[in-house]
Amino acid sequence: MRGRAGRTDGFGRHGPHVTLPVLVVLGALALVVAVTVAPRLEVRSPVVAMVRVLVPSWRFFDTVGEHPQLLARTVGADGTVGPWRPVLEPPLRTWWNVAWHPQGNLSLARHSLLDRLLADVARDPDEPASSHVTYRLVLDQVRWNRSSGSAGAVQFKLIGPGGPGAPTLFESEVHDP
Repeated sequence: MRGRAGRTDGFGRHGPHVTLPVLVVLGALALVVAVTVAPRLEVRSPVVAMVRVLVPSWRFFDTVGEHPQLLARTVGADGTVGPWRPVLEPPLRTWWNVAWHPQGNLSLARHSLLDRLLADVARDPDEPASSHVTYRLVLDQVRWNRSSGSAGAVQFKLIGPGGPGAPTLFESEVHDP
């Protein structure tokens, strides 16, 4: 082994080429940056819509903000309506939710469904809202979350963020139980 200036053991020496693992890491990083920066393509094919659940999304959130709130009420056979009640309660948080939070993921999926319903209704204003799959999924969520003691028809609405005084974004028709 020579002195400090003339090392031949390979430590501290920069060769003329970069190793394959370094190229793979740099290529993967460039791909992630390109996918993040590239504009999102809107594909309206029904086949792509069914298959998109299998393809992971590298953009977890388009924008940071609040989601619309889902409220529901019961409608009796005589036409009496109950009060609007929130359907989606926020999940409880604990310290281990940093690594494991399936209820939080479910809550995000439910709120994304509400966003998607509003987008579907806005995209096809001539179609009845009840013809969209997202509408039927939200209606199923409302029926499932309804208390077991309440009977009668149900109705739901989406309001903007901000609580009970927020503007109504969408209101459903009354549905039999």
